[in-house]
Amino acid sequence: MLSVDELAAAVDADLRALSDRWSVEVVVTEGVPEQVRETAARHGLSMPELFPHAVQVRHDGFPYIQLALSCRLADQGAQLEESIEQLKTVVAEVTTEEWPRCPHHRHALVPKYERGSLGWACPSMREVLVPLGGLSRLRR
Repeated sequence: MLSVDELAAAVDADLRALSDRWSVEVVVTEGVPEQVRETAARHGLSMPELFPHAVQVRHDGFPYIQLALSCRLADQGAQLEESIEQLKTVVAEVTTEEWPRCPHHRHALVPKYERGSLGWACPSMREVLVPLGGLSRLRR
């Protein structure tokens, strides 16, 4: 299971391979306010516990996105893939380019979770080329 510190270090390494204008830090998040929890309960809804820590991604000091880890191991893979896809969208909006670029093709790599780890995969070749945090090892 990936820890929030490991996720932060991997995302930081991949973004710094792109530009040193990106920064990543682990932040403490606040829980669900009691009033929101009570209102949800009155309507028969339950509020999941928020993650106590998240990975905040900034560009030029401006916070763009927070990534969190699922507390349930069974959910972690799909949740990580979705979070990294959201990160890719943010990077593309800021840089106006697809990120990260596949070294073999003209498309972007995709996050792929398999056997307990997350990596960057070529969607055409359907194989993981490097683990999350390893983009600096790819050469075009």
